[in-house]
Amino acid sequence: MKGKIVCALLIPAAFGCRKPAKETLDFTHMGYGALNLFIYDVNQTDSNGKFLRRDTIGYFCSEFLIPQQSNQTFTDCRFLTTENGFYTLVNDKQYIECGGVIVADTFLFLHPPRSDCYKILEFCPMPRFEMNKVGNRWQWDLEIGGARFFIKDIYEVKDMDTFKSKYELVDTSLVSCAQGRLLCYHVIAKSYSRFGVGTADYYLNNEYGLVKYSLQPVNKVRFDFTLIQKTCDTNILKMNHDFMWRYAHYKAQGNPYGIKPSALR
Repeated sequence: MKGKIVCALLIPAAFGCRKPAKETLDFTHMGYGALNLFIYDVNQTDSNGKFLRRDTIGYFCSEFLIPQQSNQTFTDCRFLTTENGFYTLVNDKQYIECGGVIVADTFLFLHPPRSDCYKILEFCPMPRFEMNKVGNRWQWDLEIGGARFFIKDIYEVKDMDTFKSKYELVDTSLVSCAQGRLLCYHVIAKSYSRFGVGTADYYLNNEYGLVKYSLQPVNKVRFDFTLIQKTCDTNILKMNHDFMWRYAHYKAQGNPYGIKPSALR
């Protein structure tokens, strides 16, 4: 089943009219802990700004928890394409490893895509937000190691390396995007390790979540994510048969832990 494109036109982001925040970030109403699909346009450029690659990625979210990860709801990340005005999966057998989501009143954590050419994003400051007011700062130490994450000549991790990420919610901006002119909270982050410094810029809105963000690992390749569409329309989401099968079965079982139905018998 294919999902019809509701909003395909990308309007270049513009910034301006900065003003003091009149509210705080509301992580629980962004939609990451419910049945939603976030569709992103992703552009990659090299250290000189030369175009490398462009993808459309779908980030499928739910309210059901991952087995053995009682605080993370299960997600699914896929490459998308368009065909006759409809979204569809590029390959229904090809997954993009991402991981789960954690949502609380003053905490939000998402895994970025982390396979194929996106594997390197494991080493950037991840979307991990611990505070919700302008001026807040926080940090996070993440240990990464093993052959699974080894990237020759860039991140040659062997046993375990520590990546120290520092974040700051610096200000608010009115951002022009496909969803309109939105008040967004701007978070900047840097990740320090023996390999160098990775950076991130995040713009969050209380209704649409991450409206846009940029990640740049130590090799200076830049990944720019721009939200095209957020939807809970099951006619669109069911292009991802596997995700919707899991979601329907978890819901039918009244199962808050995401355990497959066969394991409950």
